[in-house]
Amino acid sequence: MFVFAALLAMLLVAFVMSLQPVAYVMLIAAMVALLIHWRRRSKGKAARPWMLAGGVLLAGSATLIISMYMMIHAELSPTREIMVKTKEIENILSQADLDGRFATAMKIVHSGTSDTIRRRLGETMLDVFRGADYRKERVGASDLQTIETLLRQLFPRPAGVRSCSVYFAHLYVRQTGPADVHQVLSEYPDTVADCGGSVEYLMLVRRRCARSGEWYAQCSAQLPQQQLMALRNEPSSAPGVRQALDTLLNEVYGRTN
Repeated sequence: MFVFAALLAMLLVAFVMSLQPVAYVMLIAAMVALLIHWRRRSKGKAARPWMLAGGVLLAGSATLIISMYMMIHAELSPTREIMVKTKEIENILSQADLDGRFATAMKIVHSGTSDTIRRRLGETMLDVFRGADYRKERVGASDLQTIETLLRQLFPRPAGVRSCSVYFAHLYVRQTGPADVHQVLSEYPDTVADCGGSVEYLMLVRRRCARSGEWYAQCSAQLPQQQLMALRNEPSSAPGVRQALDTLLNEVYGRTN
């Protein structure tokens, strides 16, 4: 029912938007018809009015059909391209053991025919990358470089400042270790009250420091406990960061004051 309503709405919009070019074409066709009628009449060969009127209507109808088709095609073409190429990207990235899979998928992103399409395809690739950590999938150095390049294109940021994009958090956690947690947090911007990336980063650190995580053996020895406790207790720390730090420190070191 929703699809039918959407299609009907699209046809109505295309029809309304086509009325102006149709009016122009019919006006020109009417002028041509009058010219033909005048010339034939001057030669004593009267043209049949219904044939002239039929020609005007035919020109208007043809223009309406062509205009509506072009508008609907222009509207649906990007959607079809996104659907087809999204499927191709997902098929490539589903091969978790394939080295360079993100670099390969990036070629499909670059093949998008407009900036909007390329951005949508890039976000699809980043969504898969974001889930890779939860699935404990390995991402090679070349793929991380590809992801970083894409992130810098889609989410530009000032030099020397961490991005608050949650996608960047998944890159940072793969580029650092337990000993770097305080340094990473200190590089997030102080001027952003709700920096989702810092909270996401701490959530990923917590997962890696858990008993089943890949940092479990290093966290208790390498996490900068005193610095993180000081950061947690700072009045300027965002509530989400403070709560995430409290949970992380409690799980690694037990209840802290």
